[in-house]
Amino acid sequence: MLPKHSICLCLSALFALAGQSLSAVRVDPKAQIHPTAVLIGNITVGAYTKIGPKVVIQGEVTIGHHVNILGQAVINADHLTIGNYVKIDYGSRVVAGRPAASGITANTVADQTYIKDNCFVGMNATLRGARMEEGSAVGMRAVADFNTHLERGAVLAPGAVTGHDMVIPANGLAEGLPAALTRKAITDQDRQKILGFIPSTWIRHENDQIARQIDRNPPKVRSSYPGIDGKPYWTGKSKVDPTAQVHPTAILINATIGAHTRVGPYVVIARAVIGHHSDIRAISNIRSDTVIGDYCLIGERSHVGSSRDGGFDNPLWIKDYTYISPGSVVHATKIDDGAYYGANAMTDYGAYVHRNAVLMSGASALHDSNIREEIVFRGSPGMMDKDPGVSDQLRMRLIGFLPRRWLAEVNGPALEKPEAYETPLADWEHPNQGVVKGKIVPGAMVTGNVSLDEGVQINAGSYVEGNVHIGKDVKMYPGTMIVANNVKIGPHTHMYDQAMIVDGRTAVAAGSPVVDTPHIGAFSWINHMASLQGAWMEDFSLSNIGAGASPGTRIGREALLLNGAVTYADQQLPARSIAYGIPAKVRVTDSTMLERMLYFYGRDWPNWERMAAAEDLKAYKLPQ
Repeated sequence: MLPKHSICLCLSALFALAGQSLSAVRVDPKAQIHPTAVLIGNITVGAYTKIGPKVVIQGEVTIGHHVNILGQAVINADHLTIGNYVKIDYGSRVVAGRPAASGITANTVADQTYIKDNCFVGMNATLRGARMEEGSAVGMRAVADFNTHLERGAVLAPGAVTGHDMVIPANGLAEGLPAALTRKAITDQDRQKILGFIPSTWIRHENDQIARQIDRNPPKVRSSYPGIDGKPYWTGKSKVDPTAQVHPTAILINATIGAHTRVGPYVVIARAVIGHHSDIRAISNIRSDTVIGDYCLIGERSHVGSSRDGGFDNPLWIKDYTYISPGSVVHATKIDDGAYYGANAMTDYGAYVHRNAVLMSGASALHDSNIREEIVFRGSPGMMDKDPGVSDQLRMRLIGFLPRRWLAEVNGPALEKPEAYETPLADWEHPNQGVVKGKIVPGAMVTGNVSLDEGVQINAGSYVEGNVHIGKDVKMYPGTMIVANNVKIGPHTHMYDQAMIVDGRTAVAAGSPVVDTPHIGAFSWINHMASLQGAWMEDFSLSNIGAGASPGTRIGREALLLNGAVTYADQQLPARSIAYGIPAKVRVTDSTMLERMLYFYGRDWPNWERMAAAEDLKAYKLPQ
């Protein structure tokens, strides 16, 4: 049995301080907190700091001045200090690391987590138990895993994934999957080329602008920040065990929640059956006819998705003692007991992950992959190791802890301790001046000048803000977010769970008159957890699960950015190209529709007749 202090310091910050009383939130009068944000625990927020829509902050967290934490970021840590002039971008996850639990974790000292002054955490990145010294940066969809240490000025490139205990030296650049030191002394010119901006310059400019806006329009400080009540949006016949704990902002649709299972803030669960002692972390999304077993974990801002059309992949399941780390995508996948997904790992339609398999952080499995029992799977696109057999010693060496024992001996007992939740806001006045001809499902949020053409559907859990025009028959699924000053979404486009479209660089950030304005063409496909920041997608282009397009990326007509691939700034993907890898590179040029189908969907290419009427199709030259 673990000592009591080890149980309290659980991995990835369990609302790690289980049994903690109501929030002790201290917010400077010159800080601006969005009404939808959720702050739970012992939280301090400094002056001129801005916390955006549907951000969740849990644990013991001290945030300095002039910090910008953007929409749907999740911070969950037992002890975290964030310095001054820091930017934590959309959808990022900053969570605690491993305790020092003898026999369960490889470390003898608990992982520290901190972010010092002038640091940048990119869109959809994951930090768990990582340290960032002054001026360091983590790029879009990168992973700084347990006990990673970025020294002063270091850069972890977009999509790069460290192993536990990696050190990136001062002003060093680490790239690739797994991350390796590629340059020992980068310059601001290098930062500009890779990230598209110089982080310290952009952060200071943006955050000073925020400060001036706050001075012009001082915010009203509240005593608590509990988020928006999700219970009115529950539909169907959901069943929640009396010992389960569901955060008031969560939305359940025909879901079953077992004993001592915890459902975190802004989680959306539709149709799933979840067993006992499972932990569904903040802003995660489960939209699938699936059975999730006992003692499972779905990490912060992860997605569990449903079958290909017609239930082709059913039945689906996630069996006991499965550990799915933050930022992962489980797309129509069968998972046997004891499997482990590292941070930002993903499996696509029809995949089967067998018992005790280990998917390393950042690993990406294409549709219909068969990941064998007791095997290590790594890379993007991923491959299995030659030899089967994953001993506890190998797990300790590869991932730094034993997930099955942690779920049973640390996380499970902590879930039995009750949490107290504050009463959420009944509503938030979010006026929209745009013309709405489509449907906004209750539980979705639309604010600003957002226009929806006929046939548009924005589903519960989605968020749209700014000057946005969404074309005919667009579908926007739970957890998606669009925040832009000026963006047009082309007709018949699909945007799936946890996908994000946001503005890119300002002229100051780009160091030139360039301003990144996102654009999405007709019949585009933006899949689960895709990240598009100031990116341009032409008609019929595709960004698959977990793909990331850094500022200035242009994805040509019918081009495909494959699972888990992440571009560097200003990268150009030609028409009909297929790009993959970390960093993304064009691997196939002038592909046929059949080739893209085999990479992307694996069964039937989405037929245009299903997405649009015959009359609509006459206006387009369809892919061949």
